[in-house]
Amino acid sequence: MATWLIRLCSQHDLNGVTRFLQQGSSDVNEKGAWPELPDYVASTKRPKRSGSKSTTALIVAARLGYDAIVDVLLRLGNADANITCCCGSTALYWAVLINHKKIVAMLSPVTGQVEINALNSSGWSSLHAAVNNDNQEILQILLETPFIDANLASDAGETPLTLAASSNAIYLLQVLLSASSVDLNKRNGIGDLAIQVAAKHEHSEAIKIMLPLIDSANDIVDDLKRRDFDAAKFLEKEIRRQQTILSLSSPLKSYPMDPANVGHALIINIEFFETMDRRRGSVRDVELMTEVFESIGLEVTIKPKNFEASKKEFKMCLEAFVKKINHDGDKSMCAVCIMSHGSSGCVFASDGKIIYVEDIFSMFSGKKCPALADKPKFFVIQKCRGKKRQIVAGSKTHKYQRDAMPTKLVKKSVCNNFAIAYATIPDHTSYRHPENGAVFIRSLYKVFMEHSGRCSLQDLLTLTSADLDNFEKPTPKTVEKQTCGVEYRGFSKALFFP
Repeated sequence: MATWLIRLCSQHDLNGVTRFLQQGSSDVNEKGAWPELPDYVASTKRPKRSGSKSTTALIVAARLGYDAIVDVLLRLGNADANITCCCGSTALYWAVLINHKKIVAMLSPVTGQVEINALNSSGWSSLHAAVNNDNQEILQILLETPFIDANLASDAGETPLTLAASSNAIYLLQVLLSASSVDLNKRNGIGDLAIQVAAKHEHSEAIKIMLPLIDSANDIVDDLKRRDFDAAKFLEKEIRRQQTILSLSSPLKSYPMDPANVGHALIINIEFFETMDRRRGSVRDVELMTEVFESIGLEVTIKPKNFEASKKEFKMCLEAFVKKINHDGDKSMCAVCIMSHGSSGCVFASDGKIIYVEDIFSMFSGKKCPALADKPKFFVIQKCRGKKRQIVAGSKTHKYQRDAMPTKLVKKSVCNNFAIAYATIPDHTSYRHPENGAVFIRSLYKVFMEHSGRCSLQDLLTLTSADLDNFEKPTPKTVEKQTCGVEYRGFSKALFFP
């Protein structure tokens, strides 16, 4: 019976699979032999057909990219995503290997802690496969998956970061370095850091991205000299070159900024909900963010006026704002602040409906917002990104309110010239005082009011992170903290405000 279900999956027979599962006559997780795969399946990515108990229906469907069948197997058949095939690969690994984002998003939340970090017979995990495929979106999905080990070494000793550095995969490096769980000090099998790997391959751009995050560059050069003198000399030269570039004041390094036409800012604050708790203190956040945006020369629009909006009204606010930007056409930048309840990858409207953060970002792409093509877009996202808390010791209730809801959703898009400041890191909660507002907004306000005239946006966000690190919320048995998350997408220049 397992062979019959596997055959139906390989033939892309959704109706047949559905009827088979409804009959309940067989264990959906029973293993069978790999079927004959279609001719279009690359020979280099064909599994070894070894034995009669080498795969499951879910693995076959994932391997062939049949997302509708994967969905049916998970929903109707309770298919186990943690079973591996004959080569030690899970269904998730095969979905990553063929770059199927939708199936990866379905399987990553239901793959267990052991299996999602397991190395297959080729010595790779799903995360390594995503990096090798140069797939930024799938890499981001995996990094936001519970239990993922972002520093896992392959059998050859390569971490996802060292693998990306070796191939000069700039966008992948940016995604990895924006994840708080990635360790820049993790060495590969021969003892090299990611920046040293980049030096061995003479990848200047990769070095440029990692260098600002390195505390002791000279020590890293001296360490590399013991193993590869030529690579160490190249790294030393790149360090000097980057220091020279930073010391210059050429306008080519910065986004153009017209003090008379800085741009528009939109603040969307949702305080009232039909079925969720009121976000008390958010009015104070609106006041602070209004002052921040106005201090850097932006014209501020606050929506909705009553701090309550359905999903439809929420999107109408965004559409009207984008239309206004395109109508003016001569501005230097824009800023958007979204404040609401949220979870991983989404915020909630007052009616409880989901609005994907990536859908918000896509509205400011070059296609939909041509007036700001190649111009900087700054986003401040005050919401929870999960329910985890950063605990110093123990766990106890707290006075602060949270903007967390239980949904775990991921949906990704790619946009350029984006600087995104999240209130917290992936999967974690953010704190909001019912009178004084969100701790992240207060830190951002303090830094911008003190330093926005002389620091770039990138430096301001670094200072905000440092200030937020001082926040501690003591309880009888623990101290809880909050760390903001900053993400840059094609943000290739410094942004200075007038």
